[in-house]
Amino acid sequence: MSRRARERRLEAEERWPNLFRFLVCYLDWREEFGSIEAALGRAISDWGLQERQLVLKEWRDWNNTHGWSEDVAAYVHDGLSVYVNFQTALEPDSS
Repeated sequence: MSRRARERRLEAEERWPNLFRFLVCYLDWREEFGSIEAALGRAISDWGLQERQLVLKEWRDWNNTHGWSEDVAAYVHDGLSVYVNFQTALEPDSS
């Protein structure tokens, strides 16, 4: 793991611990849950309203901090441990 990747991961774990935990636990959905819908359904049933509100608050903060990046996929992968194979660095912002 590169120094930059380690720094992104440490930042995510420290600044957005609930978001980090949420994504690590539920977004490896292909193997454990079979579909993203099943993973989200499980997350909603496992996490209470206050916990989900914390995740949303941290997501908004993360997005304000890094969501503007030209290579958001690197921050998503390195910082939040979510690997998405985007075709281009800007693809996440194109929708």
